[in-house]
Amino acid sequence: MKKCPTCGEATEYWELRCARCAVSSDIPNDWPILLVGPSLRYRLTVFIEWLAGAAVVGTGVYLAESPLLKSLSWLFTGAILTVIQIVLFLLVVIVILGCVTAAYLGYSQLRSKAAYAVSKTKINFSDIIEDYETIVDDIAGGPPTDTRFVDREFELEKVRLTRVKQNWLAQRLSYGDIEIYIDQTVKPAIVIPGVINPHAFKEKLELILKWRASVSLQPRQGLLSKMQKP
Repeated sequence: MKKCPTCGEATEYWELRCARCAVSSDIPNDWPILLVGPSLRYRLTVFIEWLAGAAVVGTGVYLAESPLLKSLSWLFTGAILTVIQIVLFLLVVIVILGCVTAAYLGYSQLRSKAAYAVSKTKINFSDIIEDYETIVDDIAGGPPTDTRFVDREFELEKVRLTRVKQNWLAQRLSYGDIEIYIDQTVKPAIVIPGVINPHAFKEKLELILKWRASVSLQPRQGLLSKMQKP
């Protein structure tokens, strides 16, 4: 862990600059203080889970097809059996294609380029999405047919609640999702997945939020004091 040269406090990997020192300094409001994306251990875990799930389902369906056809051949014959065989074959193909798609989605998550930058005033989300003709072109490293840049901003003034979400495995591997609620929304407006030491990240984020709230109140308090003067 690095240490802040100003206060000597240990800083996490997602701190571009010490959050405690940054909020009390005069750095520009748009300079990022925290910069984080889905961690490698989270992306590897998701990839392995999707790949293992796809392999188990695909293997199970493939192995179950032959015994099921034999059992049905005792009950049905002729055209009915042929229709059943065609339907089962199509179902197996659909399931296998679904498993391949699931494995590819896990692979795509492994290469995620998503990033969340927190400054004194905003949370900026950025991502790069590349489209390919086929899955094979993507895995082979061919040139994408289209590249899209996603960039969204969320005002810190509108944030009302932050939460850490962890399952059993995430707790053991020390990562978690940061859920950020804006205004009165029931669902989180922002979910930062797979952050290492998520509770520490939440603490630093809330430190910036408290600073932002205090700055927002100062002009209002000044206006109220002027209105109260005779």
